[in-house]
Amino acid sequence: MLNDDVTKRLPDKIRKNAVLAVEMLYTASPEYFRPSNPGAAGTWEAGRFDSWKSAAMSYLRKQWGDRLVSATLHLDEATPHIHAIIVPLDSRGRLNCRDVFNRQALIDNQTGYASSLRHLGLVRGLEGSKAKHEDIKKYYGRVSAPPPQGAEARINVDGERERPAQDDERQRDVDRAKAAQFDAMRRRSDANARVITKLREEAALVRDLPLEPILEKLDAKRAANDKNLWMTGVGRVAVKGAKFFNHTLEVGGGGAIDIVMHLTDLPYREAVGWLGQNFGVAPAIGAAMARAKREAVLAAASPVHPILPPERSDSHWAAARNYLLRERCLDAATVDSAYTAGLIYADRHQNLVFMNSGKSGCELRGTRGHAFHGQRGKKGPFILPALSTGAAALVESGIDALSLRALGFVGKIVSFGGQAKNLIIEMALRLHEKGWEVISAFDNDAAGQKMADYVETALLGLSTPKRMSPKGKDWNDDLRQKERLILGNKAAVVRRHSPPNTDHEI
Repeated sequence: MLNDDVTKRLPDKIRKNAVLAVEMLYTASPEYFRPSNPGAAGTWEAGRFDSWKSAAMSYLRKQWGDRLVSATLHLDEATPHIHAIIVPLDSRGRLNCRDVFNRQALIDNQTGYASSLRHLGLVRGLEGSKAKHEDIKKYYGRVSAPPPQGAEARINVDGERERPAQDDERQRDVDRAKAAQFDAMRRRSDANARVITKLREEAALVRDLPLEPILEKLDAKRAANDKNLWMTGVGRVAVKGAKFFNHTLEVGGGGAIDIVMHLTDLPYREAVGWLGQNFGVAPAIGAAMARAKREAVLAAASPVHPILPPERSDSHWAAARNYLLRERCLDAATVDSAYTAGLIYADRHQNLVFMNSGKSGCELRGTRGHAFHGQRGKKGPFILPALSTGAAALVESGIDALSLRALGFVGKIVSFGGQAKNLIIEMALRLHEKGWEVISAFDNDAAGQKMADYVETALLGLSTPKRMSPKGKDWNDDLRQKERLILGNKAAVVRRHSPPNTDHEI
């Protein structure tokens, strides 16, 4: 968007009345674009148009460089033209429209543009012309007025009737085309003026207040021999730009909100309210946003501490274990073996933690009756070691890994906590290089097949991985179905061997 393109070029410090962007129009006369019929608005010769566009854009890039926000070509009006939006930054990177677009600079810009088009046969308008601007209403009246009465029946010197001069009619067509183009330009200019006004308002909302007016409002006195030193109720405060330092208390800070908090002992919210009451809502919002920006910059520059897996909570393990046995139908031997090896444990929220092989992250699974499932720390594979060598099955989740082991798979089982394309491909290649037979044992759905395709693509030309799918959606579905069949068979056996009920109701 235009707003964003302008904003990202603006400097940090912006005057309240600064011009943020300027729109300039670049075009050529109708006679250049359509020499055979200048009055035919909206038409042009393709070769002439292409040559002009190329030369004009070359000039814009050379003249304005990074200050050029956009150059929009318009072909829906009388004559082709380019609207250029320029941020008026001076050589020091400051907004300085008065310097960048002063009278001489505008003259030089017009001259430079004309020079870049000279090879097309175009020449600059008369420099220093004394021509006066014609009132637009009068111009439109002249253009729109009908031909004079009798214009089509003029008598020449030989007493013969003749039609109006072709040159007069041709000029009227040119004038009409220019008037139509002026109308379109004026509408475009009004729209861009509204955009610039909005940009200025938005810029005010991210600009911090200067500290000096705040100090004056709080009855601080400037030192006679040092314009940057102020005598306040809490000590001698030195100010430099947005920063301040209290030499008496040997503490400092930065920004309007911080100095209000420092001088008044008001908490953050009340300090913003004080600024709003004394300087207006928009400046108070600007101060708050500027403070947030400074804090974000500092935070981004601070060392990043890695996110680690949650701490182990042995007091919550019994409940988490019960979830695996009852809700997930896992056998105690599989669960206890993984727990003893430190591969799984419970955190203080009773979540199951499936630790990845690098101990740098984990998969989390909620056990309190809700479907919480997420990651913590660096993503990596959860691995159940093989009970016998040979095959390695790749599955989606830690629950799937435990379930496949409970169903009798004795090879290595690797899970990824969900879809992790790069991790899956890397692991498949690593297992193949170490001589493992790779088996895609992902879920029996579209997502599972997609991950199996990742593996097949990774090993293309090296080996053909097997595809082993659960009968249900995933391996835990198969395990629970197996448990239901076992329980059903046991119940049937009990019913078959139970003695008949011989009791009679009296």
